[in-house]
Amino acid sequence: MIDTHVTKYTPQVKHQIAETPHAYNSIVKPWMLGIPLARTDWVRNILEGRAEQDKILVKDGHATNGFVLLPDS
Repeated sequence: MIDTHVTKYTPQVKHQIAETPHAYNSIVKPWMLGIPLARTDWVRNILEGRAEQDKILVKDGHATNGFVLLPDS
């Protein structure tokens, strides 16, 4: 797990990609669904109100396009 954190804060080459619906459905979504649930529990905990509620800067509860904005700390 420490390697994951080191990699996160190591300078990386960045690319900007225009994502199409086809690319999302055929590449991105399968990749995201392949991530072990234990690695993303923290996201669900925030979105479902079980964690870090005091840190939320903006929350839009729209059923389709809602979002939560927290500082990266």
